[in-house]
Amino acid sequence: MLLYTIVAADEVMLDLNMPATELKIKDGRIFEGKKGENGFEISRLISSDPADYLNPGFSPGSVLG
Repeated sequence: MLLYTIVAADEVMLDLNMPATELKIKDGRIFEGKKGENGFEISRLISSDPADYLNPGFSPGSVLG
Protein backbone atom coordinates (compact mmCIF):
# COMPACT_ATOMS: atom_id res chain seq x y z
CA MET A 1 0.00 0.00 0.00
CA LEU A 2 1.32 3.42 -0.91
CA LEU A 3 0.27 6.44 1.06
CA TYR A 4 0.94 9.86 -0.41
CA THR A 5 0.76 12.48 2.33
CA ILE A 6 2.76 15.30 3.86
CA VAL A 7 1.86 14.07 7.35
CA ALA A 8 4.51 12.04 9.17
CA ALA A 9 4.02 8.28 9.06
CA ASP A 10 3.99 8.12 12.88
CA GLU A 11 0.94 10.36 13.00
CA VAL A 12 -0.89 8.53 10.23
CA MET A 13 -0.30 5.10 11.74
CA LEU A 14 -1.01 6.22 15.31
CA ASP A 15 -3.35 3.82 17.07
CA LEU A 16 -5.33 5.69 19.69
CA ASN A 17 -6.71 2.45 21.15
CA MET A 18 -3.28 1.27 22.33
CA PRO A 19 -2.69 1.70 26.06
CA ALA A 20 -0.05 4.22 27.08
CA THR A 21 3.25 2.65 28.09
CA GLU A 22 6.27 4.08 29.84
CA LEU A 23 9.96 3.27 29.95
CA LYS A 24 11.81 2.27 33.09
CA ILE A 25 15.57 1.80 33.44
CA LYS A 26 16.76 -0.72 35.99
CA ASP A 27 20.33 -2.05 36.32
CA GLY A 28 21.25 -0.77 32.87
CA ARG A 29 18.29 -2.45 31.16
CA ILE A 30 15.40 -0.61 29.56
CA PHE A 31 11.91 -1.97 30.13
CA GLU A 32 8.72 -0.85 28.43
CA GLY A 33 5.47 -1.49 30.24
CA LYS A 34 2.79 -0.05 32.45
CA LYS A 35 2.19 0.37 36.16
CA GLY A 36 -0.19 -2.20 37.56
CA GLU A 37 -1.54 -3.11 40.97
CA ASN A 38 1.51 -5.23 41.85
CA GLY A 39 4.16 -2.96 40.33
CA PHE A 40 5.60 -2.30 36.87
CA GLU A 41 4.39 -4.93 34.39
CA ILE A 42 6.89 -5.58 31.59
CA SER A 43 5.67 -5.61 28.01
CA ARG A 44 9.08 -5.33 26.30
CA LEU A 45 12.76 -5.54 27.18
CA ILE A 46 15.34 -3.43 25.34
CA SER A 47 18.87 -4.69 25.94
CA SER A 48 22.07 -5.34 24.02
CA ASP A 49 22.90 -8.37 26.18
CA PRO A 50 21.43 -11.59 24.71
CA ALA A 51 21.47 -13.26 28.13
CA ASP A 52 18.87 -10.76 29.39
CA TYR A 53 16.30 -12.21 27.00
CA LEU A 54 16.78 -15.68 28.53
CA ASN A 55 16.02 -14.45 32.05
CA PRO A 56 12.42 -15.46 32.88
CA GLY A 57 12.17 -12.52 35.28
CA PHE A 58 12.37 -10.12 32.34
CA SER A 59 9.74 -11.81 30.18
CA PRO A 60 6.58 -9.96 29.12
CA GLY A 61 3.96 -10.07 31.85
CA SER A 62 6.53 -10.22 34.64
CA VAL A 63 6.41 -7.59 37.36
CA LEU A 64 9.40 -5.51 38.44
CA GLY A 65 9.54 -4.79 42.14
